[in-house]
Amino acid sequence: MSFVGRGEDEGEESDDIVFHQIDDEERYTDSMLETPLSTDGLQKCLLKLHRNARIAEEEQGINILFLSVGFLRWYEDEKSEFLRESPLILCPVELVRNKKSSTFNIVCRDDDIVTNLSLQERLKNDFGISLPEIDDSEDWWLDPAV
Repeated sequence: MSFVGRGEDEGEESDDIVFHQIDDEERYTDSMLETPLSTDGLQKCLLKLHRNARIAEEEQGINILFLSVGFLRWYEDEKSEFLRESPLILCPVELVRNKKSSTFNIVCRDDDIVTNLSLQERLKNDFGISLPEIDDSEDWWLDPAV
């Protein structure tokens, strides 16, 4: 998958973010991850993420990049005005830099797709809800070719 910045470039006069209009039939059928950032802002952000992820893996031996799939949204109680959100499933990924165009692609790693362990514990301890583990079968694996 690759990234596309849909926001205005920073040099524009307007402070409003303008999103590229796509027909609903075309939206989410390609391999583009849309962001509200400008093209330049997106590249700066991805470069920083790429560097930080590489440093974490070199120094600590761990991958810190995950693609979040599905979100749980809730309020702490009936009186709360603060909406909480947490990803349900975490897919390990890496950012791969195209040296010719200086753009980045996101690629699935061979590591296991996992349930959000922090959310799993929170639901169990605070609400008595059991969030199941991800089955290790082939059905849960993301096809990197898609």
